[in-house]
Amino acid sequence: MNNDAPLGYHMLMSTKLKPLIKPKTIAQFNKKVKDSTGFLIFGSLLPGVSAQVQFLGKLQREEVLWEAQIQTLASYHAQYLNDKSEKERAREVYSFFEISEPEKSVARLHVVLAVPLIDEATIKKTMVMIRCYKRLNVGKHVFGKNL
Repeated sequence: MNNDAPLGYHMLMSTKLKPLIKPKTIAQFNKKVKDSTGFLIFGSLLPGVSAQVQFLGKLQREEVLWEAQIQTLASYHAQYLNDKSEKERAREVYSFFEISEPEKSVARLHVVLAVPLIDEATIKKTMVMIRCYKRLNVGKHVFGKNL
């Protein structure tokens, strides 16, 4: 187990997301979202403290279907850090995203943001951030601090 992973990461990343629509290929996903927002939201009401989203992007120059969980930092703390000491909670005040190794062109992504709620605008900004990130690799990427 990686000790540098955020608290709760291993539990979250081992949980399979269950989308309402599961395209079998990237081409099917492209066809499904062609005339819409470019992403699918499943199991989430917006605005909320978390959202599960699918969208297309690249990881290490390969096109992948991202299966992402985007959540607020407060929600992450409530979900994973309630039983931890004040010192342990203080370590986890940064926004971050974590990428798992892709399987069959599907990459799992967990994004924790220092925002009050997750809405459609936040999802779109997150997609842009992931798509434009220059050194996107598997693992944890810390990019901000709690407001």
